[in-house]
Amino acid sequence: MGTFMRYQHVERFGRTGVRGIEKGTCYVFPKIDGANASAWLTGDGRLHAASRNRELGEQKKDNGFFAFSQTDEKLRAYLEKHPDHRLFGEWLIPHTLKNYEADAWNRFYVFDVAVADERTSTGLRYLPYDAWQQDIEASGLDYIKPLGVVENGTFEDFVPFLEKNTWLVREGGGIGEGIVIKNYSFFTEDSCQVWAKIVAKDYQEMRGELCLGISLERQIVEEFLSASVIEKEFAKMKVANGGFWDKELISPLFRRIFKTLVEEEMWEILVKYKNPVLDFGRMFAAAVNKTKETIPDLFQYRKKVNTEKLSTENCKNFVFDIRGEV
Repeated sequence: MGTFMRYQHVERFGRTGVRGIEKGTCYVFPKIDGANASAWLTGDGRLHAASRNRELGEQKKDNGFFAFSQTDEKLRAYLEKHPDHRLFGEWLIPHTLKNYEADAWNRFYVFDVAVADERTSTGLRYLPYDAWQQDIEASGLDYIKPLGVVENGTFEDFVPFLEKNTWLVREGGGIGEGIVIKNYSFFTEDSCQVWAKIVAKDYQEMRGELCLGISLERQIVEEFLSASVIEKEFAKMKVANGGFWDKELISPLFRRIFKTLVEEEMWEILVKYKNPVLDFGRMFAAAVNKTKETIPDLFQYRKKVNTEKLSTENCKNFVFDIRGEV
């Protein structure tokens, strides 16, 4: 299996790098709070061990995993039987969480099995859970089992698994760190196989981002609607009004800016985000908010209004006609 290869970064659910991972068959695994580790065998019969960032050795200070890897007969036996496999797992030592059972510590829990694959950007491809589970089970190695499987889920479909994750947690110790979502058919545009995570302590913040408007629609507006475009449309309307700004032009300005965003950028948005399902009312609200942030004097001629109502209730019924009528 060659030299050291770093394990991929697990992206937070909802981030661009894992956008769309929920579409398909997703295995939901417990996330445990230890140290990332890996082991593999080379042609000379040497068993290699590594932390997340480097290969370990007798002369290199580590957390105990190297010594374990060199003496564990089950680990060597499995790799000798499957010399093309690289095992990734969690070496459970005290880290942030201390609520695990006493006998859970200082053990290696396999969570991924990889093989070399030049078609991926990392040179590795992770085998589906069902492809390696029986052999790992038969070998006697510890491994992480899924909490469940979700088909074409949403954020809210994955949330209940946070409470279900009590694996290895001592009685009365609460819940685990979070969950990891794996769709073995999901690859990024640059042929990278990645997973998503939901960390329990981040749940409320993530729910706010994903369910209250700071999500894909907001991200698209931030990325594709520039301040210069907003200022340009504002200037055009001001000039057309004789060089003066009037409060009656505010709502037409919002619609004009959003129309420009859709007409000029929608194709690039569809390509980048792989034909996403979008809430155009939420997207319009995000464009309104950015316009107000970009031009803070916009309301100087207008009485105080409930801007929250403007950006939610009024936007629910917003319909954009691609032919140019709003």
